[in-house]
Amino acid sequence: MRTLIGGLMLCLSTAVGSPQSPAQIFRSGVQTVFVDASVLRGRSPVDNLAVADFNLSDNGFPQRIDSVSGVAIPLDVSLVFDASWYTLGPVGADELRRNAQQLAALLQADDRLAVLTFALDVEETRAMSAVGPQRPVIALTNPTTSKIDRRFRVAQALLTALAHPVSSDRRHVVVLFAAGRGEPELPSLEFLASAATRSDALLHVVLTPERRTFDRRALLVNPSEVVIREAVSRAAEATGGKVHLTGDIVGAFQGVLKEFRSSYVLRYTLEGVPSAGWHDIVVKVPSCQTCTIRARRGYMGR
Repeated sequence: MRTLIGGLMLCLSTAVGSPQSPAQIFRSGVQTVFVDASVLRGRSPVDNLAVADFNLSDNGFPQRIDSVSGVAIPLDVSLVFDASWYTLGPVGADELRRNAQQLAALLQADDRLAVLTFALDVEETRAMSAVGPQRPVIALTNPTTSKIDRRFRVAQALLTALAHPVSSDRRHVVVLFAAGRGEPELPSLEFLASAATRSDALLHVVLTPERRTFDRRALLVNPSEVVIREAVSRAAEATGGKVHLTGDIVGAFQGVLKEFRSSYVLRYTLEGVPSAGWHDIVVKVPSCQTCTIRARRGYMGR
């Protein structure tokens, strides 16, 4: 969800307050809100919906939707990789590199891509930049991988990605690919969901349930501690995303892109509700009672 007029949904005070965007001008207390919403019947996106098909409430008050757009908007994509994949040996590392290149190949030339890895520390191996006509080469190195049995910075990595500033003509998708083990930084995890609600990004989390190492020992490679899984799940759901439990990270990412590119952008001018404080958003499509609708649960106004 993108907040214009007054810096709504600011992620760490930077997500959408770009001074170069003319839409950020405050006029007479008017607050315009943009909400990304995907509508699914089963696993298939529902196409050709219009303003009359949606109902939207803000803090319980029905809002008049000004416009609904299904036009594809260029994406900023942040891929966040758990560097502990490299502890699975050369074969595991090669598989991760190969999958990462396949992920990049799914993006369009006018999309932008950033890559972060985390272990004991967070490393940005590719700054946010245009994909371009050539397939980008993704580096997944992290100098702290050898210390993976100590604390690993999953929350720090996600907070870094979620804080990326996005201009009003783009949308931001963050995808975490977790294969981690070790002890997480619990204080940061406690603030993760709260930070996600203030981010302009859609967060999806791909957790690989289990794989085998090559010394014949079974190893759980998704975060095994319940607190981690709960924290990243809450953060993803707060943004309108979800957790994917699968070993097919390329297929999961392909599904995320397909759903997001076919989603709708709902625009409304806030009416009947004080702008300051937390706003609960509920989006419905009355004509499709069996449809699944994923949208941001709310935003922090001011």
